[in-house]
Amino acid sequence: MIQNITEDFPFGRICRSENVSFLHSTILEIGKKSGEEVYLSGTELLIDIEEGTAVIHLGKTKEELTPYLLDKPIIVEKQVYFCFMPLIHRAKIRLDYDSKPSISSGSVAALSVYPKFSLQRMYTFLYHEKEPGFCFKGEKHEIWEMTYVDQGTMYHEVDGKEYKLTAGDIMFFAPMQFHKQYADADVKACYATITFAMDFQNTARLSDRIFHTSAQMKAVMRKMLREKENEDLYSGDLILSYLKELIVQIIRDNKLEDILDSFNDEGKRRIENDIVKQAIGFIDKNIEQKPTAAKAAKSIPVSPSYLSALFRQYVGKTIMEYITEQKMNLAKQYLKDGSLSVTEIADRLSYSSIHYFSRQFKECFGISPTQYAEVSK
Repeated sequence: MIQNITEDFPFGRICRSENVSFLHSTILEIGKKSGEEVYLSGTELLIDIEEGTAVIHLGKTKEELTPYLLDKPIIVEKQVYFCFMPLIHRAKIRLDYDSKPSISSGSVAALSVYPKFSLQRMYTFLYHEKEPGFCFKGEKHEIWEMTYVDQGTMYHEVDGKEYKLTAGDIMFFAPMQFHKQYADADVKACYATITFAMDFQNTARLSDRIFHTSAQMKAVMRKMLREKENEDLYSGDLILSYLKELIVQIIRDNKLEDILDSFNDEGKRRIENDIVKQAIGFIDKNIEQKPTAAKAAKSIPVSPSYLSALFRQYVGKTIMEYITEQKMNLAKQYLKDGSLSVTEIADRLSYSSIHYFSRQFKECFGISPTQYAEVSK
């Protein structure tokens, strides 16, 4: 679990003085493989985040490194091993020092901040077609269970709390977690349930929450259902591998949301801001290639629903409103330039119809694209 840097930080101290000075300063640009380089501080040094969000791993030995959110400047004492990992793609770190830290040789212990899991065995894989108003009184057992809603709507009650699942939703029940299922009186429900044995260190990452499946997850579920129906040679082994793939995708798509829960408000806001900045950067870069909330979320990666909520909170508008606004501003630039026709601009901005483009332009600016081009000459 990623730790917050507090006053009792064991590898140095929080830097609160503007008067701290060192002989040298350098900027490190870190990416996904940055954790492969482990440094050893020969003297005290200052470390601060310049851009993005990152985790710093520190320890007295490189075999035992503890991850901390790097959200404030810190003074790291001498003879401490450290390395960096970005939380979102890339980050920039400033190092101020008198004596340059050395790069430690040899292999490094795993730096993952996510719990490992082992999927051991599948017990049952059932597909249910339930009539409206069905009710399963509930059960608990010593193994994991997953429900995937294929069609319709259904409810789960888990330890007294109700959850509503619609088509495409997934929910997990941890070992010995009591759960019951039921549907509205006027809605039919079709769903799959899988029971399996899994060694997973943090049940809270999967249980007591609804996961909205992406297109990629739905494709995996379709493969599982087809394999169940075929029941060919080694079907059980293949389904188990698909189940593991599905769980990995779910953990990946929700990893930032999960680790944010352990941060203080300041650290959480910093990462949320960075997520929104990354999404805006992706949209602006791909404004002519039909950017969507799902594509922006995948580029970070977070779930589309989580990104949409953050976007509205920090930007004050929906992702689609922002995309439309950026497209319209770009359209104005093209019209002012005069080198492209209205039809060509609509096509460049990936509008399927010039009429839809013109209507949206007029809704934004109160004037048609043709009229705007005339007055801009």
